[in-house]
Amino acid sequence: MYKIYAIMTPPEGPLSTDALLDEELPRIQRLIDVLGRQKREFATIGVIVPDVQARIDRIIEETEARDEEITDAMIEQFDRMAASGRVTISDSPDQFYSAIRLNAEELARKYEKTLGIDIRTAEGRSPGQFTRTIADGISTLSLAMYMSDKDDFWFADLSIMRLMLSEIVSIWDPTWAVATPAMYLGRSEMLFKDRQAFGWMGYTREVLTETSDALSQVAPMGKGTFMLLQESIMTLKRPDIERCNKAEAFLTDRGLLPLVGTR
Repeated sequence: MYKIYAIMTPPEGPLSTDALLDEELPRIQRLIDVLGRQKREFATIGVIVPDVQARIDRIIEETEARDEEITDAMIEQFDRMAASGRVTISDSPDQFYSAIRLNAEELARKYEKTLGIDIRTAEGRSPGQFTRTIADGISTLSLAMYMSDKDDFWFADLSIMRLMLSEIVSIWDPTWAVATPAMYLGRSEMLFKDRQAFGWMGYTREVLTETSDALSQVAPMGKGTFMLLQESIMTLKRPDIERCNKAEAFLTDRGLLPLVGTR
């Protein structure tokens, strides 16, 4: 799985979930439009309707209360429930956004998140999943892209991943964003445990003009700089990880690799 992960400056002052949704939903629609033009499965992006999600959550809570484990059969049951109780943006945009709003309000009550949104394609093997989180001092988004082989759509041409990264930068104006193997995040191979990871490509709101031998390319993007590790997709093989570590050291030396928890 690959992931685009972005960090934004949290909104100033207390804002209600409704107010944040009013700002976020048009941004999400814009991203969905771009993704849909790139990959048809994103046109079926959907969200589990609140009452179905509530039933799933209740089963999980009751199972945990009995100190029992969630079995594979239960996970399959949840998948069937989610598939039958999912509304897609192509079927009914109004219901889709209504479900997002209701789910976000429930997350705000249950987990004290100001805003939490989790949407994915309606098909069984989801080619993508979008998550947007705003909580106390935190504002992030991630776009996960499932990978079955190295020739998958996402990775066949770096310009496609770069387009998605560029669109996220244009819509949300993050301070930092990366496209990286999801399994690299949090692994022991990361050079720094207290800093963000780099990956195949990334963005900083700062200006960077030199590549040294740590990056293959830098170029203007948004208010800052696009950075590319290498032309070919970054994998979790040792040579790619070593090169990524070198880029992380290079960026840290220039004060560009954020500390974990910074905005």
